[in-house]
Amino acid sequence: RALDASTFYARRLASVRRFRGVGGGHLDEGSRGSMGGYPTLAEAEATLERLQREHPRVVRIVTFGASVERRPLHALCLTADAAADCAPPASGGGAWGRTGAQGVGPLPATLFTALTHPREPVTLVGLLDYVEQLLADHAAGDAAVAALLGSRRLWFAMVVNPDGYEHNRRMRPAGGGTKRKNGRPNRACHSLSDQGVDINRNWGYRFGRDDAGSSPSACAEDYRGSAAFSEPEAAALAKLMREQQVGFVLNLHGWGNSITHPFSYSALDTIRKKTPLSREQLLLFRRWGHDMCAHNGFVYGRAWETVGYEANGLPDDWTQGVLGVPAMTVELGSARDGFWPPLSRVPIISRQLHGVLAYSSRVSGSYLRPQLLHVQAGQALKNGGTMKNGGTVLSVQLTVDNVGMRSAGRASAVRIRLAAGGGTSFQNVRALPAERQRQAGGRPPVACKWSVGERDGAGAALTLVARLPPLTSRGKVACAPFELLIAAGGANTKSSKGEAVLEMEFCDGD
Repeated sequence: RALDASTFYARRLASVRRFRGVGGGHLDEGSRGSMGGYPTLAEAEATLERLQREHPRVVRIVTFGASVERRPLHALCLTADAAADCAPPASGGGAWGRTGAQGVGPLPATLFTALTHPREPVTLVGLLDYVEQLLADHAAGDAAVAALLGSRRLWFAMVVNPDGYEHNRRMRPAGGGTKRKNGRPNRACHSLSDQGVDINRNWGYRFGRDDAGSSPSACAEDYRGSAAFSEPEAAALAKLMREQQVGFVLNLHGWGNSITHPFSYSALDTIRKKTPLSREQLLLFRRWGHDMCAHNGFVYGRAWETVGYEANGLPDDWTQGVLGVPAMTVELGSARDGFWPPLSRVPIISRQLHGVLAYSSRVSGSYLRPQLLHVQAGQALKNGGTMKNGGTVLSVQLTVDNVGMRSAGRASAVRIRLAAGGGTSFQNVRALPAERQRQAGGRPPVACKWSVGERDGAGAALTLVARLPPLTSRGKVACAPFELLIAAGGANTKSSKGEAVLEMEFCDGD
């Protein structure tokens, strides 16, 4: 006899009760929950309270609204000075964090959401794992995480739909509940699971444009509601975005192994170029999708390009179309995983998500990314050249663009670490004069200011620093080649060919 989806998921979850997490144990059964290994609503809220208690300086829980059934909607705010930068606005309006730690207005903010559809609990676990990893690294003194929290406000709406999630717990306490909508009552529906409104179709951009991208039927899974923002969960999130002056939004759903971007309400309008997405915006979404999918092999595009259908009343479309703020959606897991992935798959899905979350955390501010880095050993200099005994010329070419939503300041720089292999030594290295660089590059150097930084005692690694000019959002700089002379005997280019290791670290001046 064929099983209904809830029974199938519940039985599958019951077959395995333990799983391990990214980095060695953030996702074990004891820390995640009793609902088939996933956390219940109460357990998720207890985790947030524990994180605030253990990291009071950088974590703050904020209540930003209430659900249909009057359950509080909580968001977790992470930043270097949570008491200042996550404080509610004073009476009379204004942005939260207006007088934040930087003293120059609110820091760039990214908003992450999960459990808009309560049958997709891996979205919650993925966010919890990312937050716990960030906080563990911060407590351990990780400089990169400290810099991130010092320059961003990261907001996490972990449970957008608490009513639906609690319904699933009541109906399927061992996991596997399949309710998709919120707690809006409707006696016309035969099943409690069929009642409610799909929060993901209730937003006010192209709301109810047609009945293919959302449904007017109150008992349909994608019922859009009686009017745009009729549901308090959607209205509260929209208010939070406005108050926080959010610069980027990432919504998590399941399943599909894909990343979608606006606008998804009409493929035909897109073909006819009737959507308000400019070519520049489309190319930026494509760049973000390309970079994010490099972490996991997902596909990216609009919903009708990725998951195969149009949808209207979406939060991504409203955020981009009304606020002018970019938003994207990640569909986690494969068709085999379904809505309640087996616990053995959760660490894998979490790893696939981690790089996307890290990337999205930075996009709301300035975010420098390499477009080109090329290091090449050049022609050795003979007698009559710069050095009598000859040597090897190492030419470094660098192009950087700012894929973030804010400009990068004057403190922007790139540190490039060359770790040599095959017996190469960087002990006797110096920069060639500007005249030689102009001859080699065919043009005078641009405003990038190169310098040779520290090297280790054995000369096995060398650090170069390129100080960049200020970069506007979506701006690009191509530095003229920077050339180093490695004295004869100071490098073995033949044995090290193809073995040099390149590492880059960006300071974006936020």
